[in-house]
Formats: sequence, structure tokens, C-alpha cells
Amino acid sequence: MKKIIKLLALTVCVLLSSGCSLVSPVTSKIVEPYIRLSFEASTQVNLDNNGHASPITVKVLQLSDRITFDNLSFERAYYQPELLLGDELLAIKTIYLQPGESLKQKLELEPKVEFIAVIAGFLTIEDSNWKQVYAIDDYWYYYQEVNLNSHGLNIEKSNKNER
Repeated sequence: MKKIIKLLALTVCVLLSSGCSLVSPVTSKIVEPYIRLSFEASTQVNLDNNGHASPITVKVLQLSDRITFDNLSFERAYYQPELLLGDELLAIKTIYLQPGESLKQKLELEPKVEFIAVIAGFLTIEDSNWKQVYAIDDYWYYYQEVNLNSHGLNIEKSNKNER
């Protein structure tokens, strides 16, 4: 009987000590990696020839590599990303904003994502900063502010700790 109790106790100890590593290995994820984007379109965004603000379309691309993307013109990056980026394009999300509108989006990150590219469809591309790319680091979630105004788009890490 004592042998059975000792064997049971030993088995329980082994299971308990290895249980932590079985349940949550270092590589496991508690939550899926994501980005939270806060879009802010100014009242002067996307001005037409008469100086009137216009709605704007923004595309968020998840990329495994940025080399091809960096060499694309606006027309190619905006209208043909699936065709031209191939396997480097992991996901794409299209967002529509009115002048003066704010919008928050939470996007799950694809497993092989290395870069996030944001493209804004300004009426006058020549005078605008129409794209930005940033690298994904080892954190599992990100807060970025995407500001759109008459000069283009700007992305900054947010100091807000929104969940």
C-alpha cells in the first residue's frame, strides 16, 4: 500500500512540475497578436482643386517583406497590391474616412507579418506623403495613431494604453 501511495505521489509531483511547461511553453500565446490603429482625419484632409475636403480611403497591408512594396508607385501599390506583392502580402484591410472623422480598428496580425504598410488615397499624390511602413517587433500588440491631413499621413506609436 505504501508503494502505491509513493508511486502516486511521485506521479503527481512529476505531472505538476511538468504541467506548467506543458500548459504554457515560452512560445505559446496567451492572446493573438494584434494592432490597434487609431485613425484621425483632419477637417482639411484630401483637399480638391477648390480647397474642399474630401473622403479618403486608407489601406492597411500586412507584409512579410517590404522590398517589393518600397519600389511600387502609388498606382501599383494602391490598385494592384495582391497581384504585385504576391506572397509578401499577408492581409489587407480597407478603411473609409470622412473629413474630421476618427475611427479605431483592431486588426489581428498574421503569423508571418514583419511590416505594416499604410496607404492613403489622396487626390493629389504628388504633394502628399501617401504611404508609411513600420516594422513589427517582438511585442504581441501595438497601438498606433494614423493621422491624415492636407500634407499626407503620419503614423506614430500611441502613448495611450487602450485595450
